[in-house]
Amino acid sequence: MKQKTKYPAVLLTAGEHDSRVHASHARKMTALLQAATASDQAEQPVLLWVDRDAGHGQGKPLNLRIRDVADQRIFLMWQLGLLDR
Repeated sequence: MKQKTKYPAVLLTAGEHDSRVHASHARKMTALLQAATASDQAEQPVLLWVDRDAGHGQGKPLNLRIRDVADQRIFLMWQLGLLDR
């Protein structure tokens, strides 16, 4: 990634107990993007959601899958200007 580049808003997600990709990789990527972006962090933030009770997503209860989809869609709707302020 390039420093001082206007990156779009990003929502990274990870599971604390992911056996395939450790959540620390998502944390490092988030920090790198936050440091590199020239975008206004209030309008186009780089955010990270780490699910402390989940892994790679297999076997996650329905209520937690619904929560994840809702969070992702609200973030997308916010960035597309579909939410009232």
